[in-house]
Amino acid sequence: TYQVGVTGRLTLHGVTRELTFPAHVAVTGALLRAHGTFSIEQRAFGITLVSIAGGVLKIKDELQCALDVVAREQQS
Repeated sequence: TYQVGVTGRLTLHGVTRELTFPAHVAVTGALLRAHGTFSIEQRAFGITLVSIAGGVLKIKDELQCALDVVAREQQS
């Protein structure tokens, strides 16, 4: 298992931002699996936060994201 830094661009709501987050990568035979989590602020992507029931329930700006990617070696 390896701890790596993943850097990429995320586009939401027509706005693109670069982000970097830690991920764990494991290689077993011809299989690679990577998983990690990161958080974003919705307002940074131009997303307007909403409130429900006259402001009684408000949506937080921070959004937690998780990914789990599995790749297999292509066989020829």
